[in-house]
Order: sequence, then C-alpha cells, then structure tokens
Amino acid sequence: MERKLAAILFTDIVGYTVLMGRDEVAGRRVRARHEALVRPLVARYHGRWVEEKGDESLSIFPSALDAVNCALAIQAQLERDDELSVRIGVHLGDVTLEAGRVYGDGVNVASRIRALAQPGGIAVSGPVGDSIKNQANVESASLGEQTLKHVAEPILVYSLTGTAAPPADAAAGSRSSWRRPGVAAAILVGAAVTAAIIWWPAADTAVETTSIRSLAVLPLDDPSNEPEQKYFTFGMTEALIAELGKLDGLRVISRTSVTPYEETSLPLGQIAAELGVEAVIEGSVMRVGEQVRITVQLIDARSDAHLWAESYERDLSDVLALQEEVARAIAEQIQFEVSPLARSSASTRKLNPEAHIAYLKGYYFQMKRTRSDTLKAISYFQEAIRLDPENPLGYSGMADEYSCAPTHSWSIPTSEQWPSVPREMIGRARENSLKAVALDPRSGAARNSIALVRTFGDWDWPGAEAEFHKALELTPGRAWAHTTYAHLLSMLHRFDEALPHLEKARSLDPLRVEVIMDLAALHTWRGELEKAYDWWQEAREIDPGYPGLHQSVITGFCGTDVHEEAIAALKGATTKYPNDPPVMGELAFCHAVSGQPEIARDLLKQIEAQAGTMYVSPVSRAVVYAGLGELDLAFAALEQGFTERDFLLLYLGLDPTWKSLRADPRYADLMERIGLPWS
Repeated sequence: MERKLAAILFTDIVGYTVLMGRDEVAGRRVRARHEALVRPLVARYHGRWVEEKGDESLSIFPSALDAVNCALAIQAQLERDDELSVRIGVHLGDVTLEAGRVYGDGVNVASRIRALAQPGGIAVSGPVGDSIKNQANVESASLGEQTLKHVAEPILVYSLTGTAAPPADAAAGSRSSWRRPGVAAAILVGAAVTAAIIWWPAADTAVETTSIRSLAVLPLDDPSNEPEQKYFTFGMTEALIAELGKLDGLRVISRTSVTPYEETSLPLGQIAAELGVEAVIEGSVMRVGEQVRITVQLIDARSDAHLWAESYERDLSDVLALQEEVARAIAEQIQFEVSPLARSSASTRKLNPEAHIAYLKGYYFQMKRTRSDTLKAISYFQEAIRLDPENPLGYSGMADEYSCAPTHSWSIPTSEQWPSVPREMIGRARENSLKAVALDPRSGAARNSIALVRTFGDWDWPGAEAEFHKALELTPGRAWAHTTYAHLLSMLHRFDEALPHLEKARSLDPLRVEVIMDLAALHTWRGELEKAYDWWQEAREIDPGYPGLHQSVITGFCGTDVHEEAIAALKGATTKYPNDPPVMGELAFCHAVSGQPEIARDLLKQIEAQAGTMYVSPVSRAVVYAGLGELDLAFAALEQGFTERDFLLLYLGLDPTWKSLRADPRYADLMERIGLPWS
C-alpha cells in the first residue's frame, strides 16, 4: 500500500444523458472526443489518467498547479466548441494506491466538488486554491463553504478562471513515476450498455475481491433534480435493494432505514457504523426519454476502499434485466455466490415504459403509507395495469395495498377504490396477487401478498404458512416478509419461532418503527411487559406520533402503573391521525379500565358517528364495550367482525385487552370458529 498527496481532477460532460436519449450516435461521438481531448492533456501536465466511465474521467497529478493548469487547458480548447462542454473539479488530498487501485476520501471530495462547477467551469477545494493563489495566470472567486454529501465538515470551494501555463518540462523527469507507459484504462462502449471500472489506473490489473456479508444501498442521487425523476430514482433504489435481498445470507438494509441518510453529509464510514454494515453502495440514476443511466460504486466501509464501480446505459424497457445484472455484479465483487434459485428468477421480460413509470409512482406513494397516498398509489397501479395488463408489478402493487393497508389502522372514506368492508378488500387482494403469481411465479412480493390473503382473509393457517415459506425462499432479505410471517406464528402462539423472524427483520431494517413495535407486541403477548415497555420506549424515540404505538402494547399497560403514559401516547396518535376508529377504540378502552367511563362513552359515540362514511371496525367498538364490562354488546360487535372478516379479530387470542371475555363460553366458541388458539 502506498499513500500519496495528490491533486485529483474529475471531469464530466455537460448534458450527456440528455444527448444520449436524443441521439445515441452523437452521444458516443462526444464521449470519444472527450477522452481524445482530456487524456493527452493529462499526460502533458504530468498527470496519470486513471479511467473514464461513461461521461466522466478521473486523473491524478503530483501537484495542484499541474492539475489546475491542465483544467484550464481543457476548458480553453473547449471554449468555442458547440457540442462538447465539461465541468471540472479539483481537490488536493491523500490517496491510497494499492494493487493498482486509487482510493480515499480525496476521491469522493473531488467528485462532489466537480458537481458545483458551472458548465464550462472549474471548481476547486480550499487546499487547491491556497496552493495556486500566487499564480498570476489564475483568478479565483470564493463560492463559500459548501456542505458536500458524505463529507463530514463543510469545505471551502473556489471557482477558477485564467490561462493555462505551459507544463514544466524540466520537472517531467522527477514526475515520471506517475506514468506507466502502455497502460490504458478500461473503456467498454456499446450501443446498449457502457461499463467501466472506476479508480483503477490499469486495465490489466486484476480486481481484488473482498468478502462482505452486510451492506446498505444508500438512496441513489438524482442529477437532474426534476420532480418527475424522484419516482424513478426512488424505484431504482428499492429495486436494487430488493434484488440484493434475494441473496440468502447477505444482510441488506431495507429502504426505510437508509432513507434518513438521503441528504446527510455524514461520512460513509459513520453511516455504515450506525447501520451496522461492512459495505455501502452509492450512486446515481437518471432517465432521459427511453434511456436509463445508472452508476453505482461499492465501498468497503471498514477500510474506506472503493472496491468497484460501473456505469450502465440501457433502454427503459430493459430495466428489469439491468437491475438483476447490477445485483449479480455486486455479488461477484463481494465473493457472494448467486443461488440457482436467484439465477432462475432472472427476468428477460421487456417493460412498457409508460406502464413502468406509472407503477413506480404507485410504489412511491404506497411507501409513504398515509391515507391520501394509499388512494394515489391505487390509482397509479390501476394505470400501470391498464397500460400493460401482462406486467405482474401493477397487480402485485394492488395486492399489497389491499392486503396491507387495512392493517395499519387507516380509516379511508369508502369509495369505488376503497371497499366498505375487509372481506371485499381481501377479495381484491386475492384477485390481484393470484394474477401477479400467474404472470411471475418467482415473485416473492406476490407470494407474500397471497400469504397475507390466506392469513387475514381466508383464515387458512397451513396455506398461509406454505406461502410465507415460498416468499421467504424467494426473498430471504425482505424484512416485511419476516414481520408478516412472525404475526402468523404469533397468532398460532408459536412465539419462540416468531421471535427470530422479528430479530431478522430488525437487523434488515433497524430504524423501522413498525418492526420495533412488533417486538414490543410479541413480548406483550407473552406477558413480558417489562421487555415490551423497553421496546415501546425505543419506538417512541424514533417516531413519537406513530399510530402503531397503540394496539395491544399500550392496552397491555392499561390498568398498570403506566396507564397514564399509555393514554398520553394514544392521544398523540389521535392528533396525528384523527378520527381513526382503532386508535380511538384503544384510547376509550384505556379510559374505561382506568376509571373514566364517561370519557370512554364519549369516544364510543365519536366512533359510531363515522359509520356510513368509512369502514368502522366492529372490533374497535367491541374493545370499548369490553373495557366498560358490557360483554353482551362486546360479543355482538365481535360477531359482526367475524362476518366482515375484520383482521383485528385475529388478535383476540393474543391481546390482554380481551382477558375479561375469556371466561365466557361465547369467547371459546368464537375462537374455535376462527381456528386460532387462545389459552
């Protein structure tokens, strides 16, 4: 390993992706001209050309002055060029050369600074500006301190103009160690795909792989900053996580837990430490017309080594194959064998671009998980199906929305999109999930949707478990599959089997409050209230207003010395999600068992007043009656819930809420008809 203080120069072609989308031949011509211009100038100013990837190039120099003069020479030659324009960024910092590689924080900083340059301009860091401030041929203007992504401290940045000084030929001999004759960077150019290895000075240097068993895919950057682009970028990030999550034994952090790092300037090493992973994937994705360009890089967080990177350009119709190709390439770099099952599930299906964009919009709103966004998601999934009825993604999205959304206790006004009772919702989920599986039998998401239908709608416990097994076999790294299966196992009172699945989900999605609350609920159901309370407090620290902070956990505390705290948490949930019958029912129960029946009855009236405009769970009324000791009314409401296939009924054998009913023979009869244990 060799460390050097080097000047790092990055260039990129302005408007390249737009040009490729409009005229691929012209785009390849401009890229070739870019290399033909920049590479000789780098050599002339005693630099080392490291590589070109797509529209970008990386070079290193033994001095900041050489790098700046090279940058000025490049821009001078392009001053009157109507077709080719570049941005240039220069930074002075330590780089490490090992086995032909060049990496280090300086490389990341130079890349970020380049993005601050104007088209046809040069941006440099403070150390570079300080090194050349006395040069008569260079003028600088401060851009102030800039906060750069994944750079811990703000960095002073300058914009440079001037006239390039000729290279100091006398110094060339002393700098000859920077150059190795006959060595060229790897450049692969094709009509459909461009791939290049980044930060390797020599194409003939073998790539040294590293064994990695945990990683995080950070939210991909959107270079365009266009509003429509956010859906595509979001979808591509999630798709890459999902593809890597198919690799059994590789721990890939879920999207929920990486999203908080989207705009952070924390160093990658710190992000990796907080998420508990060995490596990080970062990059960018852009869609222009029917063309997609994705650039990804793999960084070993333990050593800050940039292990690998590639850029790809494909037609939007080939994006599924592209996602799988990128995931397989990453698996190869970390010495991870792709299983025959994962290989057999590889997709060769072409996409309808408009339908796929509609699906991505639906998925974007689905993941926001609010009442209004649920309806937006359904509309976009319906549009995706209309545009491409043979694409399973739209059906899978619809199935997830109808099978999962009701479990989040969202009261959505009844409409054509949103049925009035759970039985109808489950029917739509069943129809769409079966269609998705028929079109793609290897879809783990669709299998998980069928498992949810079998659980919450059909009450077919063996059938549900079989589908969960299929889903987990296809997507072992999907946290949602582990949590939903854990719910089924808990309903069957197989708590010891459920706990490892929740712990797995927590390792995959450490910041997701729902997973933490599921752990709290599991301990509540086991009667371990002290452990449940600790998990509940951890969830509150992440999201104090999360509505799922209620349910069996809080009602388990009611009647104990923390019931006032439970009531306060439920009031916070009703503030964030007003008029939500399940939340209001739990709050009314807590008031009832805490000696405040008047407040409980007032809340019950508010719950009943909503019937007719939205689905009001009979179980939400039953829990209030149970708290008030009015058992006949409680059982009548539970019977209505049985008829309507209300999912809340399935927790009857778990929640401490119902302990006042368990001595009644009507309770045993109801549980036998549901088919779940209750003792």
